[in-house]
Amino acid sequence: MKGVGPQTALRLLSSGRTTDEVARAIASGDPKRIKAKGVGPKIAERVAIELKDKVGVLAAAVPTPSGSHLRPPSGSSEEAFLALKGLEFEDEDARKLVARAISKLGPKASAEDLVREGLRASV
Repeated sequence: MKGVGPQTALRLLSSGRTTDEVARAIASGDPKRIKAKGVGPKIAERVAIELKDKVGVLAAAVPTPSGSHLRPPSGSSEEAFLALKGLEFEDEDARKLVARAISKLGPKASAEDLVREGLRASV
């Protein structure tokens, strides 16, 4: 998607929100909820329109504010893989980025940290 890539994803994830919050903001389809330094209204609208359906699956997998899950969460590495897939990485590339992040951060790293590290490695 033109104008939206790893740098935009890093900006969204570095905005002080968790990956869950970012996924919910994108899944809402509301560009006003997709805020980050360096992400203007046009890119936010493009993210909202083009990734809403893809990230909606991820948003359903994360805990709701009440702590319940719409579907059982999987391991951090699988959540990180799904997040990278939602950002339009190919299966093989997403798996390699997650594996590289695990080797750097360790097997107990959170999905959020794995996605961040995977995106840094992809740039």
